Amino acid sequence: RAKSKLSIVVPLVIIVIFVLLYLTYSDLKLVSIVMLSIPLSLIGGLLALFLTQYNFSVAVWVGLIALFGNAVETGVVIVLYLDQAVKKAQKKLKKLTSNEIELAILEGATKRLRPVLMTAFTSILGLIPMLISTGTGSEVQKPLAIVVVGGLITSVFMTMIVIPVLFKLVIQKTGIQNRS
Repeated sequence: RAKSKLSIVVPLVIIVIFVLLYLTYSDLKLVSIVMLSIPLSLIGGLLALFLTQYNFSVAVWVGLIALFGNAVETGVVIVLYLDQAVKKAQKKLKKLTSNEIELAILEGATKRLRPVLMTAFTSILGLIPMLISTGTGSEVQKPLAIVVVGGLITSVFMTMIVIPVLFKLVIQKTGIQNRS
């Protein structure tokens, strides 16, 4: 029963995240870029689950929901700073070349690298007791922690590479002047 309910809850969580992001940004392109952090985190979560040979369980689904929230938070932070860096460069230079856009995006991404890594590292450190537990309840805690830790690792590194690249493509394709 729990698995059937979670098969409804997990997509519902993703839809709610999307709607909240759209209400915040009012820009479908930026929201789509941020939402890409979910599959980037899912890669690591599922890979970690596969490598440790744990089966899907309710704890894994709960871990995925927590992972999605954490990954979207990372995506929001990165996109926010990329957007601010490009707007700042545009105010300074008025018309940006492709190289100037790239430099602004690189500046925005590097400004957020340390805080993003610290947030993810702190979350991983907080999950270590769940990962190494052997007592009562560890059979529930470990799969949840494994999914979140694996997902956080790939999410942070993939998000710091993929999102800036996609952001640059979106900026170049849609033009900065159309953005507010």
